[in-house]
Amino acid sequence: MLRHIRNVPWQYGDTSADYLLSDSTCCLFLSLRYHLLHPDYLTRRLRELGYAAYPLRLVLLLVDSDDAERPVLDVTKTSLLHDCSTICAWSVAEAARYLETLKAYAKKPADLIK
Repeated sequence: MLRHIRNVPWQYGDTSADYLLSDSTCCLFLSLRYHLLHPDYLTRRLRELGYAAYPLRLVLLLVDSDDAERPVLDVTKTSLLHDCSTICAWSVAEAARYLETLKAYAKKPADLIK
């Protein structure tokens, strides 16, 4: 996905989240196919992430499975139980675009986003 991120700077770092969008926002990436193979992965990652470090926590879900209704519901339920928001993307380029937009608007006032 990193090769699709072109409009904002990025760098590698040591963090418990997959992507840090600001000091208070983090994002975990999950492929629906991977979730179907390892259903406990998201719960484990969210527990490792903790609650205090990032007030705004996102789960970026790549919907790459044909029968996606029930698994997306499971991921959304798990996310909500751990105080996270879920963003669904249907391609890697779309997921990268979501990350770019969230990073670009991380320190902007709410009036700009409206």
